Amino acid sequence: GTTNQYWRYTASGPNWETIGASATLDRLAKTTLAATAATVDFTSVSAAYSALMITAYVRTSTAVVNDNLILRLGTAATIDAGVNYNSQTDYGSAATASSLEQLSVSSPTIALVPGSSGVANHYASVTIILPNYTATTFKTWTSEWMSAAGSGSGNNAAGNHGGTWKATTAVDMIRLMSAGNFSVGSVFVLYGIP
Repeated sequence: GTTNQYWRYTASGPNWETIGASATLDRLAKTTLAATAATVDFTSVSAAYSALMITAYVRTSTAVVNDNLILRLGTAATIDAGVNYNSQTDYGSAATASSLEQLSVSSPTIALVPGSSGVANHYASVTIILPNYTATTFKTWTSEWMSAAGSGSGNNAAGNHGGTWKATTAVDMIRLMSAGNFSVGSVFVLYGIP
């Protein structure tokens, strides 16, 4: 192989492929927590893709049934914790539909995930898409999620979310966090979309 290539097994066998040249997802990083963690960071994110996708299988140690999953973005080794995010979430729990609008916030909620008061070993499934993350205009993202915090009515929630980071620099860092720590067994995977 050469610079910007990696070894990949495909239907036709093993082959060297150039980063960003295939029509499939490229797994860029994976974090599986063996200990609790306050944040999960993806750093030095390659600018070689048209979009990024993050999948998460996650719960937290916060003493609530459902906890907030928070997204922050950054560039040049700095995560932006300023009030530079707008977001809209629409979700349902039991037979109740709800919405949450957040304007000029520092910690946009992108999903609900089970906390420690939820049923043990129940995790949320979350998918986040960041299209055109290298643009020098506002960045947008979307997420879809299902939080299975228990078997009783009102303990499960599902929703869609969209948001904007009001920065004019390319994204090369991503942070996921909550009010507490992420639980052992939580899995976070970052993919590049050619």
